[in-house]
Amino acid sequence: MSAFRYLNEYEQIVEGCSDDGEPRGTSGKPSLAVLSGYPLINIALICVRYFGGTKLGTGGLVRAYGEAVKLVIEQSELIEYEKEHLHVIEFSYSSTTQIEYILDKYGVKIVTKNFNANGAAYEIKAPINSLNHFYDEASRLVIN
Repeated sequence: MSAFRYLNEYEQIVEGCSDDGEPRGTSGKPSLAVLSGYPLINIALICVRYFGGTKLGTGGLVRAYGEAVKLVIEQSELIEYEKEHLHVIEFSYSSTTQIEYILDKYGVKIVTKNFNANGAAYEIKAPINSLNHFYDEASRLVIN
């Protein structure tokens, strides 16, 4: 079975699930219901059940899958979601090493690198706080 929740490009939560061979409504939907009960996004679960000789019935399956999801969430290391912003910076070739050092220091990701006759242009992505720290420190360098 599988269940997922993610934030789309319009900042809407998209959810989905699949029973994948289990009796209809006994695994995917109960698992998604547990996920929806937590403030979680950008998460997906896949659960495999091996038959152990005991027939659980539909109620037993619902409880088993719901409890499994709850246990996984409680034992997981969750990372707080921070929206990332995309920016383009332009700078001279001579600043490349310094720029990359400062980007790395504040956890700013380089999405693309473009070089031309005028210098370099990087597309960068990070939460706004990280970008602000980067710009504060890099302001002594020429960035457009």
